[in-house]
Amino acid sequence: MVSLALLSVAIGRCHGQVSAEQEKAIVTGLNQLPGLIKKALAQENQIIELAKTFKNKFNALFLGRGPMHAIAMEGALKLKEISYIHAEAYPAGELKHGPIALIDKDTPSLPLPQMMNS
Repeated sequence: MVSLALLSVAIGRCHGQVSAEQEKAIVTGLNQLPGLIKKALAQENQIIELAKTFKNKFNALFLGRGPMHAIAMEGALKLKEISYIHAEAYPAGELKHGPIALIDKDTPSLPLPQMMNS
């Protein structure tokens, strides 16, 4: 994925679609990945405890605002693929228009943090 991102940046620069500032921001972000992955892996014990909370759940609701909605959809899809349980994704702003009726004490909802600059 990193190679594809770098290739995309290079092509974008060649075609004038990616500025030097955008390239710098993307490369800086990619350089932060190893540290972010290390931080995620260091949370193993918290993840195990959180997993116990969801152990006997059979539905899940993923919420995302703006560009995070796509991440919510991917999260719901992955949960379905690995667990064969019902999972849905909704834009956070549309929760009040019906999906909220699906939530009960046995339905975990997973709000995704809002991205910066979105």
